[in-house]
Amino acid sequence: MLTQELVWEFRKFRLLIESDACEPCESFEVNAALLLSDLMRHLGFGDIEHDDVLGEEAARFVSEFSAQPVLPAAAQMIDAVAISP
Repeated sequence: MLTQELVWEFRKFRLLIESDACEPCESFEVNAALLLSDLMRHLGFGDIEHDDVLGEEAARFVSEFSAQPVLPAAAQMIDAVAISP
């Protein structure tokens, strides 16, 4: 049985991702590893627990995905400006 506290945490998580995405959750196309990762981070899981739940391959995927710039083209433009004299 879920406690009211856990229900509230899941509700806050849903509201947070809807706010970040600017759209309702039913319209998301979601990668399960990324969703689990975000949920565990929201609930305060540490790195060891996070990676244990995801498994080696999914944890690596999440790590590599998270290391990518949000806007790759913008990152390239910033690099080009930083390099130019």
